[in-house]
Amino acid sequence: MITSEQTYIIKTIDFDVFSISLRSDRIYFIEIKPEKDFCIAHMEEVIQAEIELGAEILPILIFCNEFSSTNAELMNHLAKEGANPYASAEAYVLTSLNQRILGNFYSKIIRPARPTKLFNSAEEAEKWLCQFKKMEEAKSV
Repeated sequence: MITSEQTYIIKTIDFDVFSISLRSDRIYFIEIKPEKDFCIAHMEEVIQAEIELGAEILPILIFCNEFSSTNAELMNHLAKEGANPYASAEAYVLTSLNQRILGNFYSKIIRPARPTKLFNSAEEAEKWLCQFKKMEEAKSV
């Protein structure tokens, strides 16, 4: 579980392929388990879990463990505007070359509707998500 010293997990919901948590800094944290394939069928579980965690529109930190993967069907679905109504932005922490290739294809070719960035470390991803949240808060004032 990735959290900074000031951040704690409010609640976690565990599934076969992934777990999703609500963090105290109002970020959803999704961890794709090692050697698991995350596909379109899992998106319904993500959305139901987000509803159970409070149905807030929040940034998401997605940590892709070693050898976890996805497919083009999910990437095309995720890129659409309403694919995840509770996601304001997505930060992916990638741990392999294969994930980096898929991530670059997703972010540069498919082009998701919401702000999306790829990272090598959770710290970089958290920093970007915090900056994103501050910009969003400033817009709403």
